[in-house]
Amino acid sequence: MVADLREWERWSPWEALDPHVRREYSGPESGEGAYCAWRGNRAIGEGNMMVASATPETVTLRIVSIRPWKANMPSTFQFQATETGTRVIWTLYGEHRGLGGTLARLRGTEKNVGKDFDRGLARLKDAAESAAVEEAAADRDTERTGEGAAKVSGENP
Repeated sequence: MVADLREWERWSPWEALDPHVRREYSGPESGEGAYCAWRGNRAIGEGNMMVASATPETVTLRIVSIRPWKANMPSTFQFQATETGTRVIWTLYGEHRGLGGTLARLRGTEKNVGKDFDRGLARLKDAAESAAVEEAAADRDTERTGEGAAKVSGENP
């Protein structure tokens, strides 16, 4: 869901900022090399991101903002199994220049994107749980209709 950039539409905290944002995808659908470029209104700006690496434990992104200000922002998602599910740690590293750099230094990155990250992580949790429910329902439907792999029970004489 993180390494598939098309899935970001389901959970990204910035999705509602521009319902008419234009996206272009290239590379593999998911994992290393998946690429998305976007161009939107002033709130969402213009930029691109690419999955630099993806393992079950970590997804690393290379994010480039072109406007409203230029910035390179590598980002990582770490996934840690817990007793109750999965803990997700989302980190953004920024190299800001010009006005963006000044704002980041004055306000701090946490104030600039902290609430967005909280909202995004909550939406990611909801989307992942919803996807799990949908997948379980599809599995049950497959079992009932007999599609896919056959289940065999009983004893051999």
